[in-house]
Amino acid sequence: MNRLNESYRRTILSLSLALLMLGMSAAFALDAGESASLPEEQSPRDNHSPLHEPGAPLGSVYTNLTITQGYNHACMIQANHSLICWGSGGSGRLGHGSSTSSVTPVYANLPANETPVEIGAGWWHTCGLMESGKIYCWGNGGFGQMGNGQTQDNNYEMIQVSLPFGRTGKTIAVGEHHACTIADNDEVYCWGNNEQGAVGASGYQDAEATPVHVNLPGTLYAISIGAGNEHTCVAVNNGRAYCWGENWNGQLGYGGSEWASYQPRMVQIPGNRDVVSIAAGGWHSCAILDNGKVMCWGLDNWGQLGDGGSSEDQFTPVYVSMGSNTARAIVTGWDTSCMILDYGQTQCWGKNNKGEAGTGDTGVNEYTTPATVAGSHDFVSISMIDEGACAINSDAEVYCWGDNWYGQAGNGQTNTQEYSPVELDYSNNHAKMNDRDPDDDGILTIFDPSPYGCIAGTWINISTEDCAATDQGYYTDQPQMYYQIPCANGTYQPASGQTSCLLAPAGYYVDYEAAVEATPCPAGEYQPTEGQTSCLETILGHYTTGGDANPIPCAPGSYQPASGQSECILADPGYHVDSSGSSTQSMCAPGGYSAGNGTADCTLAELGRFVAGTGATGSETCGVGTYADVEGLVACKDADAGHYVDTEGASEPTPCPTGQYQTTTGQTECMDTEVGHYTSDEGSANQRECDRGSFQSSTGASSCDAAEVGHFVDEMAASEQTPCTAGSYQNEPSSTYCKYASEGHHVPDAGSSSQTRCPVGTFSDTTGLVECHQASPGYTVIVEASTSQDACEIGTYQSDFGQTHCDDAEMGHYVPSEGAGAQTPCSMGTYQSRTGQSSCIDAEPGYFAGQEGMTNPDFCTAGTYQPNSGQSACDDAEMGHYVELSGKTEQTPCKQGNYQPSPGQTSCLEADAGHIVPESGASAQTPCEPGTYQDRTGEITCRLAAKNNYVDEAGSDSQKKCATGYSQPERGQSECLKDAAESSLPIIPIAGAVVVAAAVGFFMMNRGKSGGPPKGGASGGNMRREPPQKGSKRRKKRLE
Repeated sequence: MNRLNESYRRTILSLSLALLMLGMSAAFALDAGESASLPEEQSPRDNHSPLHEPGAPLGSVYTNLTITQGYNHACMIQANHSLICWGSGGSGRLGHGSSTSSVTPVYANLPANETPVEIGAGWWHTCGLMESGKIYCWGNGGFGQMGNGQTQDNNYEMIQVSLPFGRTGKTIAVGEHHACTIADNDEVYCWGNNEQGAVGASGYQDAEATPVHVNLPGTLYAISIGAGNEHTCVAVNNGRAYCWGENWNGQLGYGGSEWASYQPRMVQIPGNRDVVSIAAGGWHSCAILDNGKVMCWGLDNWGQLGDGGSSEDQFTPVYVSMGSNTARAIVTGWDTSCMILDYGQTQCWGKNNKGEAGTGDTGVNEYTTPATVAGSHDFVSISMIDEGACAINSDAEVYCWGDNWYGQAGNGQTNTQEYSPVELDYSNNHAKMNDRDPDDDGILTIFDPSPYGCIAGTWINISTEDCAATDQGYYTDQPQMYYQIPCANGTYQPASGQTSCLLAPAGYYVDYEAAVEATPCPAGEYQPTEGQTSCLETILGHYTTGGDANPIPCAPGSYQPASGQSECILADPGYHVDSSGSSTQSMCAPGGYSAGNGTADCTLAELGRFVAGTGATGSETCGVGTYADVEGLVACKDADAGHYVDTEGASEPTPCPTGQYQTTTGQTECMDTEVGHYTSDEGSANQRECDRGSFQSSTGASSCDAAEVGHFVDEMAASEQTPCTAGSYQNEPSSTYCKYASEGHHVPDAGSSSQTRCPVGTFSDTTGLVECHQASPGYTVIVEASTSQDACEIGTYQSDFGQTHCDDAEMGHYVPSEGAGAQTPCSMGTYQSRTGQSSCIDAEPGYFAGQEGMTNPDFCTAGTYQPNSGQSACDDAEMGHYVELSGKTEQTPCKQGNYQPSPGQTSCLEADAGHIVPESGASAQTPCEPGTYQDRTGEITCRLAAKNNYVDEAGSDSQKKCATGYSQPERGQSECLKDAAESSLPIIPIAGAVVVAAAVGFFMMNRGKSGGPPKGGASGGNMRREPPQKGSKRRKKRLE
């Protein structure tokens, strides 16, 4: 263990030395690139003594933030309006014209005649709002962060953002790789990286290089804005908040879990609260409510939501645990959040492994609830975007804390983590300040409904000490007035809270002070000028009805001989007034009349009527045979030739209709045309003959009928058409002949308008056919209008006439040649399992095809076999053989000990007890000869009868003991011998010898079972028993 600890300590020591050397090298490299220290600033500084509440929150339209800290650099606007920056200078983000880094502040090169009022830093770029309202950006522009339409990586000079024409900025917010502004019209514009929708454009775009207008709902406008890693949030005038961009962790706060939104989504803030300030961080967001409480939402892996909760992502806002405290400023970093409380204390929560929370505690990596920033600092402004923060105290001094790898803390150090605030290492550490309570009413601008005091349109009500809107009929045109001004004569004001009065419009007047409305001029009077106190009388030929700006001229048909009138007089019957503004009426001239009052122009005699005298009040009707085709006639006209008039009051002669004609004038009717004739125009005086190709079978025709398709006409003035004969046709009207049916076609009926394609299954090889030929058997016609038939291909056939397709030869059949009218069944011994084949397949060995037309061969069944192909039957297994399974190509001989006396068997029989089968392929078993026996089945040799035993019959399955008085000293005998006369040998020794002999015999008889087969027997064969063949039955050993 000690050796392990020693090894561990050596490893740590080696790594520490290596890191120390790397840190020293980096420090030397950074120091080598530092700009020269700033000279002592002698310019006069702003005097902050008049400020009621110094400081500024992030992204507010009421104040501007003059301190910012980005990813690895920071900037500050000094009290003398100069801009200084420090930290990493990569891509030109310090604004001093190069990429040189500096651990102490350097001056940024401002554009000519521009004064900075607000500053914001992103990941690798910086932006500033100028007093002129112009916005400039510098540093990395690879995502369009410069806002000038370009995507250049390094920008060492300040680039003006291309805001829409006429627009200027009120405040700015800078995110990781994008930036936004609330413009002078309170609309939001963003530019830069829009991969996740942070710019608020309608779709994916990695670089929105010019400002894009963000469409907030309805007429809402922004009052506070915050830009984060890949999302943006605003607070709007109705107290709601909207966010857009990335939403992996719920940082948009609308409750949904979509990965991103390219359009603003409303944050789910409690309905009884309003948002007054908002901030967007790495993957979370926070806002101050109108009661000073703070809510956060989004990623909570480091406790950056401040609710002390479960560290789970929150897709809707949760309250920060802040007790009775209230906040006046909120900022969010990568994984940390900070707020300035109302009594000046600053608290942070979230990630702290690099000192982001500024508490001074190096042993705490995260805070899940607000923790107080170390030191007695009365901070009034604060900025944070990544893993550190910078703040301005009430004495305008700048302090920073957190990650200081690049010197962004501004204390002259690098490669450090500052866990508590360190003061900016700069002798002129004095920042420009804003006033958060310009009207000195004790309410900060973000909470104040009237942040700039009583403005024009309001007045100071001494009794309530509040700003009151001016009453109707009154106005104030200056701020901070202690009284309201009544509207003068000729003016009025219907609304409250106004900065001026309205002139009485034309047609109206106001003759008293403090009027809330204008009085319309009475009828008979008018007023053409605004802001008047009285009206004028109307002139002759005119009138007014009330509220008129000008006298109204009497309309045509009326007149007015007097002045100051409210109406005009209508013209009498027989008279008219043809112009406006007239004071007299005139008599109607001959040819016209006026039947009633108010006529502007005398009515001309209508069509079909006439007027002979002057001053007429009506017109007269034209008689039959005459007409009046224009208005204002004094006499009617006679009907023309080719026309007729059959009623009174005709306005025109009626032309003879088509199909009729009239050669005489002044007639009341027309004549019908004859058959074979027509008139095609109205008003015809003569009829016309029908031309060839047309006919007319009726009288009174307006045209000739064209010979119909399928017909023809070959003479003039014909009264009928002729149908085409069968075999011919005519597809065009007005024809004088018919056409023969062409090859591939036919015409079955007379009067046909077209030839008919020979249908599929038929063809025509000549012209003029009435019917097409049917396709012959063995042939088809597969397309219409065919001029020939096609032979069926090999493997197909067709047995019928007039067919469109050939049938594939069925399974079990074949067609060997083209043009076949039938299929041929496969012969025995062959088969065909597929359709459309030109030949059959020989049955494979082990199979047979026993009949014609087989689709598949049959297996040779068990007990049969077939060694050859193309066979119609299988062979039975021969005697002494067997076939156990189906589909076999050969038979198997019975093994030794087995036999088979019958053909066509699936197994062999075991040799019975008392029998043997010494050879394979046996058709019979052999009985054991006398002197031998076999007590087991399936054996190949017989056993010799033992001594004193005999077997006297063939086929015995056991041996017999010699009877008393008989014995047999030899083995394999068929009988016993009679014993000789008893001897005087001792009984006991003899009995012992018998016992020994029996034991030896028993041992020899059982040797084959325990030690292997005997070497030979009576027949010299092997006595070892073969195992029974599969399928044979083992017989039980018969008891002796």
